[in-house]
Amino acid sequence: MATSLLEGTNVDYQRSRQVIVFYNGEYRGIYDMREKLNEHFVETNYNIDHNNVDFIKISHNEINVQNGTADDYLNLMRFIESANFIDDNTAYETASKKIDIPNFMEYIAAEIYYANDDWPQNNVRAWKSVNSPWKFVAFDIDQ
Repeated sequence: MATSLLEGTNVDYQRSRQVIVFYNGEYRGIYDMREKLNEHFVETNYNIDHNNVDFIKISHNEINVQNGTADDYLNLMRFIESANFIDDNTAYETASKKIDIPNFMEYIAAEIYYANDDWPQNNVRAWKSVNSPWKFVAFDIDQ
């Protein structure tokens, strides 16, 4: 439910719908049918060929590549850790070309508002393409 409240924001999330399932005529219950978060999510929602998408997942402080490579993300993290954002406005300008800032601000605000306490070391999804900066996807914020 929490992620669905992000409709209309700059934050990606898994859309879902509750469905009643019958299998061979036998009632099996109500299921939550949802989009899968992978490179095909980007292809479906942004019309970007999945072969041109880097899609990462952070679980327990470990970066797992679901598609493409994590090289650009790791370089970005190294840049952010070493840059002087207080005295150097060009550091922000550089970072803002590599991160979708409206997406990132709303993503951070949502995670904090929902008090998702197994984040940011877990349940982080992010993607980028050749022509798109890193965008973050709200995922599993029910902690």
